[in-house]
Amino acid sequence: MSIIQEFYLRSFVARAPKGTQPLTEFGNGQPIELSWDSNGTYFELYAGHEDKPIYGGTERTFVVPGGRPAATTFTLAASVAGGVETNPRPGFETVYLYAALTITIRDPDLTPHSVTAGTLTVSQSSTLKGDATLTGGARVEGDLSVGGAANVGSLQVNGPATLNGTVALGSTTVNGVLTAGGSASLGAATAASLSVLNSVSMMSPRAVNPGTQVASTDGLLAGSIYTGFEANRRSLGWITGTSGGITLQATGGNTYYYGEGMCNNANSFLLPVKKGQPWTAAVQYADGNDVNPWVSFWWIPFGLNATLEVLSAEEAAAAGMAPIPTARTAEVEAFDPTGAIDELAELLAEMAGGELAPGVRERFTTALRAMVEPAAQG
Repeated sequence: MSIIQEFYLRSFVARAPKGTQPLTEFGNGQPIELSWDSNGTYFELYAGHEDKPIYGGTERTFVVPGGRPAATTFTLAASVAGGVETNPRPGFETVYLYAALTITIRDPDLTPHSVTAGTLTVSQSSTLKGDATLTGGARVEGDLSVGGAANVGSLQVNGPATLNGTVALGSTTVNGVLTAGGSASLGAATAASLSVLNSVSMMSPRAVNPGTQVASTDGLLAGSIYTGFEANRRSLGWITGTSGGITLQATGGNTYYYGEGMCNNANSFLLPVKKGQPWTAAVQYADGNDVNPWVSFWWIPFGLNATLEVLSAEEAAAAGMAPIPTARTAEVEAFDPTGAIDELAELLAEMAGGELAPGVRERFTTALRAMVEPAAQG
């Protein structure tokens, strides 16, 4: 008489390799040994959502190499092939039994669709496939990759950071390369290299007055001197920019071209200025101007919320900045045409073969003086 045995699957547990204590929590990457008791003839082990088994065979134990990066439910499928003595349900070729066991990970890798957090601390790499909104700060010890938009109060990444959507960051420190795939708005940002593939908003130019100032961020000082349409009037001036031992100067106003009158002469400079380092913008006008040249100074900070601190003359002197000059005298020797006119009269007399009559000589020299002196005075 044949004996029908009951098909069973039990005692599905996890342990550390060669351990004896059942565990349900492991470290990230720690090997996991799974074992079970069954009289089945073949076993398949599935992990989470993976559609292919991580193990298939007749053994009743299996070590998951490399462990798991996040919490995982393991499903065990035990089967027994047909045969009256082993199959409790004659007429079926194969019968299955299933068991499930969930393992949690103490320090899992996270790949969420979106993240909303006050403060986020990640000890290794982090990949966020959706949007990330952190009202507080984020600190990542490895790489950071955000697939959607990133809005972070403060961000510190000790590896490279790739942000593929629109980026709005407050205080930002990236010790590798920072890459933003969309538009980027950065607060106080420090990065080994910054790459923005779409657009970036950083500069906010503002007009400044002559004087000595200190900026809260790096930037550029632009100066321009010009006369507009006052080409027929005496106008001369100089602008100067000084920062970090570098001095740039531009002259502007009107320039006289002999025989062609006067024309506008506009010039400018662009001076780099460093965060926390005093810089001076100055203008000087020549004495005797009919009209002073037009002057403008612009500070172009590398940041939207940068500030300026104006220094007094005493504070500027204590910082090693030279006093700002206010005027410069342009000494021009008056033109006297007498010698040249007499020389022309002598030359004309030689060409005429003798002396010029006194009345002719006087008329000639008077006409020449009338032609030359207005031009010299203009």
